[in-house]
Amino acid sequence: MKAVLLSEFGGIENLKIADIPAPDPKEDEVVLRVEAFGINPVDAKARQGKAFAAKLKNVNFPVILGKDVAGTVVKKGENVNHFEIGDRVYGVANNDSGFGNTYAEYTHSTTESLFKIPKNISSEVAASSPIAALTALQALREKVELKKEHTILIHAGAGGVGHFAIQYAKYVGAHVTASSSMANKEFILNTLGADAHIDYKTVNYDAYENAFDVVLDLVGLDNIDNAIKTTKPGGDVICVPSNSFDVFREKVTKKNVNGHTLLMHPDNEWLCYLANMLKKGILVPHISQKAALFEIKEVHKQIESGSTKGKIVVVP
Repeated sequence: MKAVLLSEFGGIENLKIADIPAPDPKEDEVVLRVEAFGINPVDAKARQGKAFAAKLKNVNFPVILGKDVAGTVVKKGENVNHFEIGDRVYGVANNDSGFGNTYAEYTHSTTESLFKIPKNISSEVAASSPIAALTALQALREKVELKKEHTILIHAGAGGVGHFAIQYAKYVGAHVTASSSMANKEFILNTLGADAHIDYKTVNYDAYENAFDVVLDLVGLDNIDNAIKTTKPGGDVICVPSNSFDVFREKVTKKNVNGHTLLMHPDNEWLCYLANMLKKGILVPHISQKAALFEIKEVHKQIESGSTKGKIVVVP
């Protein structure tokens, strides 16, 4: 099979396409023929040896990156009894490599983070959704129970997590304000349906002090003060970038707000819920780019730019 191999942590020059044997499943795994995989900012961080990759011990290079996946079961281990050969499934690939291994024509994964794809959903839609959509849903359903009467500010609303968060917040009926560059204002307001837009490059957040019941911070670091400032006393502010957790926890205690951090956790129950949201068209991933395996370096450049609108998917 063809796969993108990462020879060592570092720049995009370390990504190479090679022919390697397809995997066989362990007793609790399935092997998927990959029909599409999603690209997330964490992919670029992992390539650099950051995020979850920084916590792995004894990494055996070369490795295959990737988490979000959609594909067809072609083999299954002896202990797998709820998927059959030929089933179309999606989710977050998980195996003992520590990496999802989805940048390939075939991958293998345990089944607790996979779920069947609804019949009316394409592989591209399914593959573009898990990490970003589950992050949005867990932030606004689990960390905070967003309600119709709430006002919410979503930072980085045009990105992967942000564009799902806007859609879910509008589904709930909340009043939604989202930040992005001016280039994405129409996308925020007209396509996603937010009620108000903030240009993050020119805004003075003093004008929004104590304005929102819920603030979802998908930027972190230099934006932490803005996120906390704009949260009402007694309100909820959620920090998603894990590299900001320590600073966020320290700063949020200085104001009378409820501070939350979030590490997305994929499981069958959440993937079932997401599948129903996709099936009903309540959540629609906006795929800004479909790429081929040989374009993976350019895809990583784009995801690192911080200006990706919606999602990027790769079709091997």
